[in-house]
Amino acid sequence: MKINLKYTVLLIAILIALHTISDRISYARPIHDEPAAPSSSWIIKWKKEMSPQFKKTSEIIAEYGRSRIVTARPRAGYDERAWVEQWSRSPDVEYIQANQTYHLSAKPDDPMYSRQTYLRQIHAEKAWDYVTENRSLTIAVVDTGIDLDHPDLKNNLVPGVNLIDRKKQPYDDNGHGTNVAGVIAAVGNNKQGVSGLLWGAKIMPIKALEASGSGDEDKLGEGIRYAVDHGADIVVLSLGLHSYSRYMSDIVKYAENRGVLLIAASGNDGKTVKYPAAYPTVLAVGGATPDNRAHHDSNYGQELDLVAPWEVYTTANGGGYEYKNGTSMAAPQVAAVAALVWAAHPEWKPHELRNHLRQTAEDIGDKGWDSRTGYGLLRADKALTQPYRDDIYENNDKRNAAKPLPINKMISAAVQGADDQDWYVIDAPYDGTIEVQIETDGAAPSDLQLRHVLGSSEKEYSLNKPVNLNVTKGKSYIRISPANARLKQTVKYRLTASFHIYRDAFEDNDRQYKAYVLPARSQKITGTFHQTNDQDWFMINFTQPGTLRLKLSVDTTRIDPAIMIQRTGEEASVVDNASEGIAEYPDPIDVEPGKYYFLISNVITKSPVYPAAGEYTLAIDYATKYVDPNEPNDKPFQAVMMSMNTAYTGVLNTDEDVDWFAFKVKETSYVTIDVSGIPPERLLSFSLLDSSNIPLDLRLNKPGTTRIQSGRKLTAGTYYIRLLADQNFDHQMYKLTVKAQPLIGGFRDIAKHWARPAIVELAKQKIVSGYGDYSFRPENSITRAEAAAMLVKAFGLTQGGSVAFKDVNKSHWAYDAVSKASRAGIVKGYGNQAFAPDRKLNRAEMAAMLAGAMKLGGKNSAEAPFADISDSYWAAPILSRMVDGGYLSGYSDNTFRPEKPASRAEFASILYRAIRK
Repeated sequence: MKINLKYTVLLIAILIALHTISDRISYARPIHDEPAAPSSSWIIKWKKEMSPQFKKTSEIIAEYGRSRIVTARPRAGYDERAWVEQWSRSPDVEYIQANQTYHLSAKPDDPMYSRQTYLRQIHAEKAWDYVTENRSLTIAVVDTGIDLDHPDLKNNLVPGVNLIDRKKQPYDDNGHGTNVAGVIAAVGNNKQGVSGLLWGAKIMPIKALEASGSGDEDKLGEGIRYAVDHGADIVVLSLGLHSYSRYMSDIVKYAENRGVLLIAASGNDGKTVKYPAAYPTVLAVGGATPDNRAHHDSNYGQELDLVAPWEVYTTANGGGYEYKNGTSMAAPQVAAVAALVWAAHPEWKPHELRNHLRQTAEDIGDKGWDSRTGYGLLRADKALTQPYRDDIYENNDKRNAAKPLPINKMISAAVQGADDQDWYVIDAPYDGTIEVQIETDGAAPSDLQLRHVLGSSEKEYSLNKPVNLNVTKGKSYIRISPANARLKQTVKYRLTASFHIYRDAFEDNDRQYKAYVLPARSQKITGTFHQTNDQDWFMINFTQPGTLRLKLSVDTTRIDPAIMIQRTGEEASVVDNASEGIAEYPDPIDVEPGKYYFLISNVITKSPVYPAAGEYTLAIDYATKYVDPNEPNDKPFQAVMMSMNTAYTGVLNTDEDVDWFAFKVKETSYVTIDVSGIPPERLLSFSLLDSSNIPLDLRLNKPGTTRIQSGRKLTAGTYYIRLLADQNFDHQMYKLTVKAQPLIGGFRDIAKHWARPAIVELAKQKIVSGYGDYSFRPENSITRAEAAAMLVKAFGLTQGGSVAFKDVNKSHWAYDAVSKASRAGIVKGYGNQAFAPDRKLNRAEMAAMLAGAMKLGGKNSAEAPFADISDSYWAAPILSRMVDGGYLSGYSDNTFRPEKPASRAEFASILYRAIRK
């Protein structure tokens, strides 16, 4: 598959998915409309021989001999969808898959670093003390070709092949392959240019990529196969894809089974390790900075093995030299060191080389293996000087000493006799299963057994066949130990733990008629692609109009998310604008009542699409589109007449929409208008007008707020409200309420209060006043300053003087009142010369002030007048006089509660009684 043909691929994949709803088999057939030129090719592996019928309907692009693999496309005029489906179902075909495109991992030039500093970083100079070349084996560079005439390379080159055009030599028309070759084997010690890690070598140039740096998957696979079949011992691959491929997996196994070591770059986008580096037997190489840290753009994950310097100075096309960087420059360093080691140990197998390079790496990250740096930084000197160990994970004989086990990677270890056991910890990225496979040397897998520990659960397994372990996201443990307690010899083994993600809760929903039904509301759902060709259908039945906003995100570059949206009876629309690992944001949809289908798919390839270890999240934001029940009310004469204390709802569903309302005030009142439910992303203009259309109030909600409130005194009459928004909205309704409180004595909050007569009369005499919003707040506590002011007005006190209280100066609003009340002996302060003007006046103090103002005298009652007042209480005589005079009373339980704060209503009521008498 060509990456730049993504939209065509997606459409084909969707059409295939829709077609598979039917259980009928469709065969490739000629079509007589205007034929479109084939846009891609397919890799087909035959079980035996190619079908003659296949040749009639297909254009054969390439045949790869005894591998029984061909690359082909349908002949012009044939339906590609039907062609693919026909041969997918053919009993003669082992598999068919899209021919994908690989890209280089190289990065742009960075000339800031000194030439070849990477050689010192991996201690190449010390390694050269032991080995400087290896002409006994061949290293294949599967890339863009090599500059065959480069003076620093040509003496180390052997014949190769150009798979793009077999009639031509594998000349490099891009430069990348030449960069890679120079890192491995620029001729050393020749008094010109630079030195490769191998001064002398046999480099096989295999051109599998075009001048653009990209190429088809079949060419890459055939490049590896060609290298294996023509004597290569090591193959370097500085390119990759984020998706798994059965075809490429088979090629990788082919190389491993024939003793060829594959080394590949992990990738340069700071995401998951790319394939082929991610396959179990490929040595995956990331990049390290000059200060021995993982480069932030280097791909990482469970499959990473090693890191090597990210920046190099190497050979360039045209006989020159240049700075290059990226994991594609790190991978050839590992290949060259592997060749140096193999020169010293030609009897080693690929898995032993991988094991040795891992164990001799310099640990630069978390202790032991980690996902950012693998086993550490490549060390050429240690690889040449340190002895080989069968088991690099020792000492891990106990669970608390368990070593991290990378997932999807083959490791090498050993059980050394009956008393040895190896513990590993697996950190599963999601719920799912771990498939454990064991290969052994000199013994049978059944000589070993496995124990799996997950939480408090433990289970034993025989290893005579692959074992599937159920895991939850997070850590679990496995133990490899002898099955026979009398085992004496060392059992070397290779272990691969492959992860398979869980089946999501919406399965089985791979076909439209099996679509999982979701409620018509905002929500988030999380799913997986757990099996080959997995795709997820969902359906929502909307019962009222609305606006739908979708976001399809993924947590891995192994998934290239795409979404198809279709209303029953209408054409489907496909959204696949971004690449692997990037979220898709379909345009907002105005939905009408009816059924809507959503197909979530991974279109990183066409067909088949393999399982991916990752999750997608579909965020659904559904806002009901409301209809305004008050329309038409766009003009003043259409204004909706409102009832007091009744909520009216509406929307402003066009940019020109204006909503008018009217209400009547029967008597002078304080009118409160409340507009709530304004969308926070909208600005709403509120206007209050009188019957002559004269504006009385104009307000605008603050950005991000959802409410406007207005309160004012209005006389009897008809008034209008006008609402207008800066942008239309119909996904939520505003709410408009009008309340009128008649002004009694100039106050809006005493109409039904028990102290109303006293407050009204005192207000007429201008003894009491309220607040700026026409409220009296009768239940609020009265302060000492407020009480003094009322008393001065009520009793007409005119004589003042200097105030002896330190907390009442001439700037205080109640200075004059406190002065006059103090001179009249009505108020007193506290022992520290403070009056505490803002302190709440309690009921006992209230009685004392009022008694002082009235100059009450006479005899005290024989006993205290209330159950909670003792005869010795300081205010008992005063309270007795006030009760005897009929000025105050207590509560129904015969208590007075003297320390309780007095309210403004209580004070006004007693004051009113006092002045009436």
